[in-house]
Amino acid sequence: MLLLCKQCTYPNLPIETLCAICGSTIQSKEDAAENKELWDTLPEQVRKEFEAKYKSGQQRYHSYLKFLKRNLKKHILLGALINCVFSFVSYLHSMPMPWLAIYLVLALITGGITGWMLNYKKGGRFTGVIIFSGAYFILLLINGLHMLSVGVRPEYISIWWIFQGGSGFVLNGGVGYFIGLKLEMDRFNQWL
Repeated sequence: MLLLCKQCTYPNLPIETLCAICGSTIQSKEDAAENKELWDTLPEQVRKEFEAKYKSGQQRYHSYLKFLKRNLKKHILLGALINCVFSFVSYLHSMPMPWLAIYLVLALITGGITGWMLNYKKGGRFTGVIIFSGAYFILLLINGLHMLSVGVRPEYISIWWIFQGGSGFVLNGGVGYFIGLKLEMDRFNQWL
């Protein structure tokens, strides 16, 4: 009988219309009034059981938020490391050393932002794919612009982009999928 908010997954009682955490609408006033009538007709013992379940759901929700805050630095470092490793392996042959160092710093920054965004969004399989693939796409554009600036012919860049871009999207997106899946499973395990 708990209502999970669609925005933040916070457990709310079925008699409420707004989420207690984010304030988004969880049900209409008519549905809340109908649920209030049903709530009032419940025996006292059953109502106490629902309230106990509600309180434990709230505690699990807050403990999961503490877990995310506690592991934020790990998620940022993991995102930065993954992005940097894929970028280093992908672009080692195509850039001279000074540009590669600058590029790896950019990969660390975008990877850190990627890890932070995935933590902020509380995970999600497809969220991980989109965020990690987006970070790789940004680095792919930067490398393509660098190749154009040093005089590489555009037809070679297009062939390179198809190979590097495709493999990078698959690898980065796949890693983002599994990291997002792990966070999503942690979030849903709180309700078991």
